[in-house]
Amino acid sequence: HQGKIGVKFNVGTDDIAIEEVNAIINDGKYHVVRFTRSGGNATLQVDNWPVIERYPA
Repeated sequence: HQGKIGVKFNVGTDDIAIEEVNAIINDGKYHVVRFTRSGGNATLQVDNWPVIERYPA
């Protein structure tokens, strides 16, 4: 993923993916990653970057 973080999870019939494309995490520093999921809905945040939200159709 070239220094980026993503999560893929299965909701029974589909794989759902969410990725933070702006934050680079392979810089040798510690990072805070927050992931939440409720059914097929998910949020992902790295450090203080904006929260990425995924609400599949």
